[in-house]
Amino acid sequence: MQRTAAIVSESIELVRTQRVAEALALLDRAIGEASRKRDFKHIAERDGQLHRAELFCRKVLEHFPEDELALFGLGNVLGRQGDITGATDAHRLCHRMSLRNGKREILEMLPKLGKFQS
Repeated sequence: MQRTAAIVSESIELVRTQRVAEALALLDRAIGEASRKRDFKHIAERDGQLHRAELFCRKVLEHFPEDELALFGLGNVLGRQGDITGATDAHRLCHRMSLRNGKREILEMLPKLGKFQS
């Protein structure tokens, strides 16, 4: 909570000094980081809000484009929404990033996806 308060205070100060774009960028990045750490995608998905789950994944990827778990989650959500091409593309990129970054645990999850496998 202290980190959140500090970010909000900093963004307010940026707005006061007419640096609105910087304030918005700071808040936007904070949302991406929070989504990444707290897995907002999973919460939204569990509640049946697939579109919102997709947005959380995309927000993380906006700031952390090589985040394997966000790519994995995006592929799963897109697949559940019927976007097989998007799901396959996200899982292929997830596979590539996982290989490059040595994320073995994610590589082991991908074959279990059947039709979304890269």
